[in-house]
Amino acid sequence: MEFTRRYWAAVALAAVLAAFAVVSGRVWPLVVGVLICAWAIAQQVAFVLAVGRLDDALTVEQSIDADVVTDAPVTVSLAARTDRETRLDVRVEADPPVTADADPDRDVRLPSGTTEAETAFDVAFPVAGRATFDAPTVTATGSAGLFRTSFAHGEPVTVEVGSRTPEEIHVGRGSADVGVAYGEHPGLRFSAGTEPAGVRGYVPGDAARRIDWKATARLHQLQVREFESETTLSTVLLFDHGSSTGEGLAGETKLDYLRAVAHSIVDYAVRADDPVGCYTVDDRGITSRLSPGTRREYVETIERRLDELTAAGDGSSTATAVRPLSARRVPVLDGAFGRTIEAYLSSGVVETADRPLVAAAGTLRSRLGGGRVFVLTDDADRSAVLDTVRSLVGGGIEVVVVLAPTVLFGRRTMDRIDATYREYVEFERFRRELDRLHDVTAFEVAPGDRLRTVLSAAPSRRGGARA
Repeated sequence: MEFTRRYWAAVALAAVLAAFAVVSGRVWPLVVGVLICAWAIAQQVAFVLAVGRLDDALTVEQSIDADVVTDAPVTVSLAARTDRETRLDVRVEADPPVTADADPDRDVRLPSGTTEAETAFDVAFPVAGRATFDAPTVTATGSAGLFRTSFAHGEPVTVEVGSRTPEEIHVGRGSADVGVAYGEHPGLRFSAGTEPAGVRGYVPGDAARRIDWKATARLHQLQVREFESETTLSTVLLFDHGSSTGEGLAGETKLDYLRAVAHSIVDYAVRADDPVGCYTVDDRGITSRLSPGTRREYVETIERRLDELTAAGDGSSTATAVRPLSARRVPVLDGAFGRTIEAYLSSGVVETADRPLVAAAGTLRSRLGGGRVFVLTDDADRSAVLDTVRSLVGGGIEVVVVLAPTVLFGRRTMDRIDATYREYVEFERFRRELDRLHDVTAFEVAPGDRLRTVLSAAPSRRGGARA
């Protein structure tokens, strides 16, 4: 309970009257001072009783829209009502999280004699993650204005703030889309946990979906995959949020597109009841490690981590130059010895001190006995991507690469459409190179409208041969 300035004024008046009675030798000032003190005590008792009744009779409700994304204003409703009239002046104020930008006018008042009031105010969340509105604060002031008290009343409200999702997402191979959100492509589909045991020759009656096209091309006859008994298949995301992933328009950066795909993968893994984990890495190294798990609370932790990711540094100011494979490959050596070892050197993994994605893949590989790894990154350093994939495959690990092509996210992508198309063709060659690796499937994620515009510049659209 808090004593107001009016209370202290009354106490001071009573003290002055008592002093005056002593100095003057008169009784009436002392009597008046005693009456003032008695009145103040009676008001205090009445206030305490009224607050107790208010706490029992008051109902406070606050609600917020279920779907909340960053930087999008949402409406919060606040209502207060009592079962009976009260002589107190009541004020109820919402208590938004410190990370939220809320309107300053976010309270309701119940003046003496009223029983209900409600209001609504807007709030925005600049940061993704979990946010909690604490129980509203009730401030009650006595009818005489001598006393005031504050207490929390009602229930806290927790919301999950998601990151913005780009409106038109293309995931596929060139112009061919795949349904990543619903696992419609074999490379992105989760089984109930069946693991491939090997390949054998095709016999009539085998399902076409079991044909292993890579083995077929290698052996020059139809091969189908055989599967072992059902087991649990772990799914791990290796998510790159380095500075280059910040390139693109606001809300439509490479990171935004990769994050949207990552959420779809996590959602589908949960529906398949497969353990899911997540490793995140930026320009300096691994930023978080979440080993595969199945508990709902654990999966929510992964989803929150994905929402909280930002691109390291400032990757949106300028276009990111793509580092070609030739930038790291060993120069051609002279002589027979050079020709002999060149094949080995050109495909080996090089030092990873300045290549955090490759180093993170090595760490993940040492901890994962098998399953499927989704590598979500861009093609800014293609040699690092290639070495990352090579360091992951084998030992029962399948790799799915989801690449954000730099050429489709630059600010000047559409200025010279012919040059952009040629750059996209180079990217597509790189994606196909990844896709040809054993146990590797490679896709791209990009703005669908930009991709269509770039593909419209293909020679076949103008009478030539399409790449």
